[in-house]
Amino acid sequence: MKIENSMPPRSALSLSSQINLTNQKLIHISAGLAAVILFKLLLDILSLNVSEIADRPKCPFCYGEELCPIIQNNSIITNASFLDRIIFYVNTKKPIRGYMNNQDVVIKKLASSSEFKDLDRFICDKFFSHSNSTECFSKPLKYFAALNHIYQSRNVSDKLVYCGGDSFPDVMNILKISDETHSPTDRIFQYWTQVKLNPEPLLLQILKPEEGWPVPKYFGSCGRLIVVEHCGKDLAEFLYAPLPVRMNLTLQVLDLATNFTFGHKDYAFYFTDISPINLVVDQKHRVRLVDLEHVIISNKKSSKGSSGKKRNLDTPHLSEHIECNDCLAFSTDKICEHSISDHNFYAVCKEIFGPSTLMPGGFLHSPSECLKTTPPGLSFLTNNCIQPSGNSTRLQTVEDLKN
Repeated sequence: MKIENSMPPRSALSLSSQINLTNQKLIHISAGLAAVILFKLLLDILSLNVSEIADRPKCPFCYGEELCPIIQNNSIITNASFLDRIIFYVNTKKPIRGYMNNQDVVIKKLASSSEFKDLDRFICDKFFSHSNSTECFSKPLKYFAALNHIYQSRNVSDKLVYCGGDSFPDVMNILKISDETHSPTDRIFQYWTQVKLNPEPLLLQILKPEEGWPVPKYFGSCGRLIVVEHCGKDLAEFLYAPLPVRMNLTLQVLDLATNFTFGHKDYAFYFTDISPINLVVDQKHRVRLVDLEHVIISNKKSSKGSSGKKRNLDTPHLSEHIECNDCLAFSTDKICEHSISDHNFYAVCKEIFGPSTLMPGGFLHSPSECLKTTPPGLSFLTNNCIQPSGNSTRLQTVEDLKN
C-alpha cells in the first residue's frame, strides 16, 4: 500500500512560517506605532498647548502677534472639557475657554479648517506662485506682488460688506487702528486676512466695550488665534427666567440694536447673524453680542451704496419680513441703498420675539394679564416689530416696546 505524505516539504514549511512570523511582527509594530501616535494625540489634546496651534509661521497672513509672548510662556490655561478640546484641536470654529492672568477668556480660531486651507492655497498661488501650501510660507514673500493684488482686489469678503465702496482700500478707511508693534506692510496683510476670513478682531478694536459698545473686550491675537473676554451664558438659557428678568434683558437687546444703528457718528453696523446663541448675558445681567463675523457697515454720509449706486440719504430702509423657519432673510443691496436701515431691529425682533427652535413661544412668552390687556398690548408690539402693520414702523414700535 502506498502511503501519501500529507506534510509539506521542510523547506516550504520553513518559508511559510517565516512569512507568517514577519507578518505578525509588522502587525505588532504597526499596532505599537498607532498606539504611540494615539497616546501622543491624547496628550496633546489634554495639555492643549495653545502656542502650538496658533499657526504663527503663517504670519503676516494671520490676525496679529501682540499676544504671542504671553501664549508662548504658557500664560493661558485652558479649562475646557475633553470633548471641547478634541473639537478645538481638529480646527473647527468652536471657541474654547481658558484663563489668562486670572481673567476668564475665550480662545477663538474664527475660521474652519477648509477656510484656512482655501486661504493658504490662494496666498501660495497669488503671492508666492507656488502650488505647495506646505512649502510656500517658508519662502520669501513677494511683497510688491502681494500688496499690488490686495490694493486692486474688490469684494474681498462676503462676511464684511462696506456700503460706500467694495475695494480693500475703501474698507481700510474705516479700519485705521493704532498699532506700533508691526510694520505698516505687515498690518496691511493682517487686516486683509481678517477681512477675508473673519472681521471680528477688527470690529472689536473699533467697537470697544470701555466706550459703551455691547461686545466682549479684545485682548489681542497670536497667529491665527484671538483671545477675548468670556461674557457669560447664551440668552437662550434665560428663556424660562422670571418675566421681569426677561423684560430687562429684552430692553438691553433693543438698546443693543439701537447702538449699532445710531451709536457711531459716521457708521452704522448691521449684523446679519444676531441669534439667541450669539447674544450672551454676564454675571451682572448685561447683554453683549459675541459673534461679529457677518456685518454690513454703512457709511452714513456716503452718497454711494454698493457697486457705486446712488443711495437715499433721507428715507430709512425698511426690512421686508419673509416667513422662514430658523432663518433671517435680508437684502444687502437694499440695506446699502439707504444711509439708515431698520435691519438690526428686524433681526432682534424676529430672532428673539418670534417662535423658533431655540425660542419656542418667543423670549417674552407668558406675559402677565396686565401686559396682555394694557393697550396696545405686548403681543401686538412684538408681532408688529416682526411685521409692521398699517402705517407703523419698526423704529416707532421699538420705542413703544421700550416704554
